[in-house]
Amino acid sequence: MDHISTDCVKQYKVNVPDECSKFEVTADKLIRFELNKMQAIIYVGSRKTADMLYESLDKYFEPFSYDVSIVHADLAHKDRDTIVKDFNERFTQILITTDSLAEGFDHSLVNLVVNYDLPVTRASEEPDIDVYLQRLCFYNGAVFNLLCGNRDNMIMERIEKNLNQDVIQVPSWTSIEKFILASNRAGLN
Repeated sequence: MDHISTDCVKQYKVNVPDECSKFEVTADKLIRFELNKMQAIIYVGSRKTADMLYESLDKYFEPFSYDVSIVHADLAHKDRDTIVKDFNERFTQILITTDSLAEGFDHSLVNLVVNYDLPVTRASEEPDIDVYLQRLCFYNGAVFNLLCGNRDNMIMERIEKNLNQDVIQVPSWTSIEKFILASNRAGLN
């Protein structure tokens, strides 16, 4: 995967105090602010997290008439294909996935990626660099990595070192202005 360029993507890291804050940042600071202008993919580390986040975001965005969809390995291949087709045709604006995207996914539509959970190898707690690159290399926009605690910070440091890149720190997870500035830098506004 060393030949893949990440030049078209602005990468950010956001330190949050707890898991509940990840939801707040995702819903209030990233997606709600940009919803009418973008397609978003949210990557999570487990099906349990995917299901929880799907239920919460679907309920949260229902009054705004934005659709949230979910893709993970428990879905039949035909169902995954239908969900991806709906996302490609912009019937849904937010796609939550556990890295189980079906074939036919149009990466060019996505301008916001949220790494709700950083990718790690199953055998150890080392960052999975290949999966990280797959999550961001085809997009043209912004990637926000949500970091909660020492473990996530260590994983992010190793990703940055491996890629020989510094990921831009969003100075305050509570400030909408900081996210607006980051979005402007990434060309989302």
